[in-house]
Amino acid sequence: MAGNKSLLLLPGDGIGPEVMSQVKRVIEWMDRRRAVRFEVSEDLVGGAAIDAHGVPLADATLEKALVVDAVLFGAVGGPKWDNLDFKIKPERGLLRLRKDLGLFANLRPAICFEALADASTLKREVVEGLDILIWVALWFPLDALFFDLQSYDINSGSYERASKMQLKIEPA
Repeated sequence: MAGNKSLLLLPGDGIGPEVMSQVKRVIEWMDRRRAVRFEVSEDLVGGAAIDAHGVPLADATLEKALVVDAVLFGAVGGPKWDNLDFKIKPERGLLRLRKDLGLFANLRPAICFEALADASTLKREVVEGLDILIWVALWFPLDALFFDLQSYDINSGSYERASKMQLKIEPA
């Protein structure tokens, strides 16, 4: 049997807790079969952390993330937290994790299953057999556009709110 691995589960908000409950089932399944053992801890991030601690990522949670073998992340944000000050929006927890853990890429697999090919808005012949991996380089701040227009300083790694009329991107 492989040695124990430590995992930190951060379910977050929205669909995150639902997805993470299924992740827990897989971990338990592997544990029962003794394929690998996991030491699992769980903490709060995003809106759930804001509700409990007043911040989107508590320092204690970040400290746990820095020492485990892997962090499994759900999702953050939702309408409940839309009107918060920019500096404490749920997404800031994710950005802090990315920066402090030194993450540089987000891997997004996309597969079109045969049974779903006709459900696509694209023609079947375009999506049939689709099996790609999209690599988003996180050092380039376009992922920040998903929730707000911002200015990004690549040297300091800090995001600041930009006007809706501009997006300032300054490569190093």
